[in-house]
Amino acid sequence: MNENMKKCASCGADIAKTAKVCPNCGAKNKKPIYKRVWFWILIVILIIAVISAGSSSSSNTDTPAVSGENSANTDTDTPAASGENTANTDNGSQPTQAPKAEKKPDFSIEGDVTTESDAFTTYITGVIMNNTGREKSYVQVTFNLYDANGNQIGTAMDNINNLAPGGTWKFKAIALTSESFASYKLAEISGW
Repeated sequence: MNENMKKCASCGADIAKTAKVCPNCGAKNKKPIYKRVWFWILIVILIIAVISAGSSSSSNTDTPAVSGENSANTDTDTPAASGENTANTDNGSQPTQAPKAEKKPDFSIEGDVTTESDAFTTYITGVIMNNTGREKSYVQVTFNLYDANGNQIGTAMDNINNLAPGGTWKFKAIALTSESFASYKLAEISGW
């Protein structure tokens, strides 16, 4: 068989490799999809998109800590935030650089976190805000529960679907323990 010839996929007749239609039966003779350049370009683009989406969806670890009944969020002042001079005073020729703005966490607790009880269990309640510019398909909040001696005795958790960008969620995390707890601490707010 000649190097420039191939077999027709439909009738088996010898045809030119460059022929788009078999002269014998009229069937179209296309390259398989995996032998087309655009297919491999599409695969590379998809792999890059998956890798970049995976690296940007990691949850923020700078979530606020909440413990006990009193849960007011308190931020500590940095020297730049409290008005102290941060310029280099060795020779006076170094210009003062403005402090970099901190990145706001994806989720934040707004207001106070409290506990509620009913005849069956105890709940930790509060409000979480989506600080991102896009809707989160799933958001979960988890608290660690501790006894009076500081031993972890369980968790409390709640979740929601489709939290709008800039939206707030009034969570009610159910305590997943039969024991009563003396204190709690925010373990994680995660979402994607």
